[in-house]
Order: sequence, then C-alpha cells, then structure tokens
Amino acid sequence: MKALLSGRATVPGDPTRLEVARVDKTEALHGLREEWVRLCARTREPHFFHGPDWAWHAWRDVAQGLGRKLCVITGRLDGRLVLVWPMMIDRRTLRMLSSDTLEYRDIVVEDD
Repeated sequence: MKALLSGRATVPGDPTRLEVARVDKTEALHGLREEWVRLCARTREPHFFHGPDWAWHAWRDVAQGLGRKLCVITGRLDGRLVLVWPMMIDRRTLRMLSSDTLEYRDIVVEDD
C-alpha cells in the first residue's frame, strides 16, 4: 500500500499488467473526466454518485476547502482506465471522497 500511496505500482507476475496510480492534483482529477465517464458506461450498474462530476464537486466544493488531500487511485489495463477509487486523506485517515453527506460511494470497476 505504501508504494501505491507514493505514486505508481504494478502487480508483479500478473500477465494483464494492471498499472495502478494515484491522482493527487485537482487538475489531474478534472483531466480524468472523459475516461471516467466511459468507464462508468462499462460498469454493471452506473450510478450518479460514482461519476466524475459528483467526485469533482465533492472535492472542489467541500473536501478541498476543509483541508483534505486528494488521493484517487486509478487502475489501467493496456492504457485503458478500468478502475477508479475516489479517496481523500482527512488528517491521518484515508477515506472515500465525499461531500460529508449520505451519498452512495463505491469503487468504480469495469464490468467483465
């Protein structure tokens, strides 16, 4: 997990070579939007709270202003975005990115 939080990691010996990376800049989060929308379309049950627009507003309008740190984990297979795990660091706690309300949060993973 330490390698994951510090930058990039791959799964050793995995023939699919999942590339895992951390997004910790607001501009990079915004830059994921189009790929994230396409990923949501490939999930079994897409939900508004799983999409990039909700994450963007939760980050920009709430979490960032409260001094939290962005920590979105992405996974790519052959360069294609297949996983987004929107998180933030709140003091010393890693938790799901949220607006501090009761939205439905989850990891977004491409359906097989």
